[in-house]
Amino acid sequence: MFGYNNNTNLKKFCGLNGNFPLNPFPKQNQGMVLMKILMRPVDMIFYTTKDGAVIPIKFRISDDQNESRVIRIDRIISRKEEKLAGNRMLVFTVQSIINGTECLYEMKYEISTCKWFLYKM
Repeated sequence: MFGYNNNTNLKKFCGLNGNFPLNPFPKQNQGMVLMKILMRPVDMIFYTTKDGAVIPIKFRISDDQNESRVIRIDRIISRKEEKLAGNRMLVFTVQSIINGTECLYEMKYEISTCKWFLYKM
């Protein structure tokens, strides 16, 4: 999936056109996939289990021209809790198929403010 060379036209990668401020083009560096840090706020639909586990379902993100896009989360690959500057956050590594392309990204949930962020893509 991430084996594209630099000459390939990837404007439509993950279904986001060139006007969208996100740069969803992962880069490879000695076998590691590097993702760009975005930390963009999103509107999220999620649910919690009776045990208190948070499960994200889909989110809406807006660009600078107030165009919105809804992205459904197909798979949760991992979840962990981290503490950043005293703020507890849940970090989800998730995957979606957007316009036939599999995209891997990270979502963060800030527990104290109940806000969701698209962290890395």
